[in-house]
Amino acid sequence: MTNCYDEGQLRAYLDGELPALEHAALGAHLAGCVACQDRLGHQRALVARVRSLLPASPTVPDTRAALAQLRVAANQ
Repeated sequence: MTNCYDEGQLRAYLDGELPALEHAALGAHLAGCVACQDRLGHQRALVARVRSLLPASPTVPDTRAALAQLRVAANQ
């Protein structure tokens, strides 16, 4: 595992946050490094698991309903 990338770099690669040259270099490294492939695979699985636990779409609060409730409460 010499010259391997750290978890932060692998996560940035996975998230598409690396500059193009760094992304390409890490991709080339991954092509020949089973250890980094395995670690990246674990990160991908973790991201997929977390996404599966999140709601399909975030709920947007109903501002009008919330204001109406506040007005009713204020008038009581």
